[in-house]
Amino acid sequence: MYAALSLKGKELGISFGDLTLLANSRLAMQASEFARDHGKFAAFHEALFHAYFTELRDIGDMEVITDIARQMTLGTRELDAALQENRYLPRLQAVTEEARQLNISAAPTFLVNGQFKIVGALPIETFRRSLLEIDRILSKKSQRPI
Repeated sequence: MYAALSLKGKELGISFGDLTLLANSRLAMQASEFARDHGKFAAFHEALFHAYFTELRDIGDMEVITDIARQMTLGTRELDAALQENRYLPRLQAVTEEARQLNISAAPTFLVNGQFKIVGALPIETFRRSLLEIDRILSKKSQRPI
């Protein structure tokens, strides 16, 4: 999996390290929700991705998360308090439950029109073909007489 990831990353100018650590991302996901509430989700998410996959840092470690938050100029004391209280855990649990109810077990999964799933980080042309096929199916359904 990592070999394929490295090849795809190279095409996109992304460098992946020799990843041997599988980090527990629960704190990182909660910190991401904190960043979302402070308008910095995308930048924080990208910084977490870079820290884990390129710098090979443990994004399950509070010090690593705090360091990234400091770089994003997020309030580290407020973040620390939020993580200590598990303030964002209910939000993550709700999303996990919703995914379970929709039979979503992989990320990314794109749900189209509430009924079609496109699963995985697919090449753009594959993604386009999937969307075109979904459009064809939906167009065909809308042309049926009632």
